[in-house]
Amino acid sequence: MYRFALRPPAIRLALVFAAGCFLSGCASFESAPLGVGGAPVTRSIKDDAADASPPPLSKAQPKAPPKRMRIVARPASGPDLPTCEGGSDCATLLKSLVESPNRSWVGQPQSPADHATGTRLFAYRALRDRLSCPELSTARSEIEAASAAFKAPVGGISATQAKRVLALNAAVNDELRAEQRRRCGG
Repeated sequence: MYRFALRPPAIRLALVFAAGCFLSGCASFESAPLGVGGAPVTRSIKDDAADASPPPLSKAQPKAPPKRMRIVARPASGPDLPTCEGGSDCATLLKSLVESPNRSWVGQPQSPADHATGTRLFAYRALRDRLSCPELSTARSEIEAASAAFKAPVGGISATQAKRVLALNAAVNDELRAEQRRRCGG
């Protein structure tokens, strides 16, 4: 009977060869373009996505207008109140509102565009358990006034954005109301 026995160096060589084939993947079957000096040009998945172009629109389909991603806030009524234009500006503003030691911004007039960013609403939500009873009452009054303003068309704010603002107003107002009942009795 013939007995086939692999010696340890042969096993190591076979494992190295198998690992090399495994690591090379499909790249060994595809010819890579050559760059400067004859070196192969490496590509990533992102490069393939960048090369893909969207299908051409037919003439019967009008091009959809781009979606507006940010709300640009207008200056507020008070000279000391900061505003934000979205993204990191609003995150910075939110942090400063939450960390404000005196919370003088509570109840200060705010433009509908500033209110639509939601920064002050998220500050109220974050400070809910630290607001005094009068601050809770003032915050709720401010949210209710803003809700009344957003039930009518607001310049610079789409109907969809207004609907989202109204939903956030209702959620934060409910949270503040529950906190007010729990701590202030009413």
